[in-house]
Amino acid sequence: MKYWSSLILFLMACSTPGLMYDHPDHPLTVEVTQEISAEDAKEIQRQTIIGLQAVYANERSPYPGQITNVQECATEFIPEYNENHVLLYSTVSLGVGACTEDTAIHRMLIGWRYCESQETLYTIQYHTPKDENPVTFFESMRCS
Repeated sequence: MKYWSSLILFLMACSTPGLMYDHPDHPLTVEVTQEISAEDAKEIQRQTIIGLQAVYANERSPYPGQITNVQECATEFIPEYNENHVLLYSTVSLGVGACTEDTAIHRMLIGWRYCESQETLYTIQYHTPKDENPVTFFESMRCS
């Protein structure tokens, strides 16, 4: 029963007016920012992308030597940046920064939907098993 009551509360929270979901059966977080201009919404998106780029930037190894002088993310785990979303891999705790096969547990999408008529920005974090693609789910979301 505890599971169902949590699920009902979760679905109620996700039924925010103005955004529709078809099947939220994977971990999903939706952050709602109301009374925000389109320019400010783009700035939030830009700042998030800058933060992600910093996480995945190559950096000097704290112990340079025989193995490597630089810590870097494997090419297949580098985030893909698109106009309204970023596609990357997340860890077992649903955090960003997964750069190896053993740490990349989920496929993660961080996306933004700005509903101009409501002056509302929806920031979505959606996780799927890493062999699934979360983009289709994100693209099904729309302002109503």
